[in-house]
Amino acid sequence: MKRLIDNWKSEDFDRLLEFASQTVENSKEIKLKKRDEAIIFKLQGLFSSLKEEDKSTYAMHIISLGVLSFLCRRFEQGNLEEKSHVMEILLNCIQSDSSCIYKIARGVNRKFLLELLHSKDVTPTKNAILFLTELLSMKR
Repeated sequence: MKRLIDNWKSEDFDRLLEFASQTVENSKEIKLKKRDEAIIFKLQGLFSSLKEEDKSTYAMHIISLGVLSFLCRRFEQGNLEEKSHVMEILLNCIQSDSSCIYKIARGVNRKFLLELLHSKDVTPTKNAILFLTELLSMKR
């Protein structure tokens, strides 16, 4: 039963990543905005349901498929909750492959990072602080 659940998670994640990589080119269309939001919420939900050792594997898939640019774009265009979810996914990517922080640092608009820092909710603020900590610790 456990193997069946793990296989389902893996297949669902692969479908989400494939869908996300397809929408990277098309996400400028207004009609895809809701779908893009749904991808972010599902990816974040999937990450939070995974064991720590599995998070690294899935984060590496995200990086290898080139979904980071999609995530950075959603970070700019999404609402506060979506920005917080994107930041969680990006933090997982950084923890899995620290070399991707350079691409993320160039792709994330700091103006929207300030929005997370000024949030009244704890989670967005915590994610922004963790991200800034990663940025400060990266090699220049």
